[in-house]
Amino acid sequence: MGILQDNVLVLNRSWQPVSVTTVRHAVVQVYLESARFVDAESFDTFAFDEWIMPKDPEGGAGDLEAAGKNGRFIHGCAWRMPVPEVIVLSRHNGNSGFPIRFTRRNLLLRDHYTCQYCGSQPPPSELTLDHVVPRSRGGVSSWDNLVVACRRCNLRKEDLTPEEARLKLLRSPRQPRWEELQLSRMGDHLPASWRIFLARRFRR
Repeated sequence: MGILQDNVLVLNRSWQPVSVTTVRHAVVQVYLESARFVDAESFDTFAFDEWIMPKDPEGGAGDLEAAGKNGRFIHGCAWRMPVPEVIVLSRHNGNSGFPIRFTRRNLLLRDHYTCQYCGSQPPPSELTLDHVVPRSRGGVSSWDNLVVACRRCNLRKEDLTPEEARLKLLRSPRQPRWEELQLSRMGDHLPASWRIFLARRFRR
């Protein structure tokens, strides 16, 4: 069951990332012709029958061999299938269906575990959340008013505005897109095939 639960990036019809699914579900979607497998290097797409390779090399695998460069396959009696990493939907062209939960974890991911005042990166346990507009002045806990801050900067700022504390934000806080959080969450473990589609919109 393990390999079938691995993650697959889902692109909409315009080739924009919209969600993440499992290998099992991705294979079913392609089998039902609601999506196609994607070779992220060539950008070629494949239907279910085109993605399956005969086990006998003499049978010919065509250009599909490149899609199995990661060396991972699902095996049948007389065939093998490269484990897909990306699929593109045939009909859906909407945006991400992932709701972005307003949590400390996601705020840390959005700000890359970096103090938004001095740029330091202490251990996560030493990072705090700071209200840009202090709560004592009507500031609310929201994506647009909370930033990650180290303890030193948070103590320096106290109930002041950044300007009053002579601090400058590295960037204005905002609600992140799920793609951005995915990049930060997976870091160096992000598959190269995903980075092509995710990083083009959120280059650091």
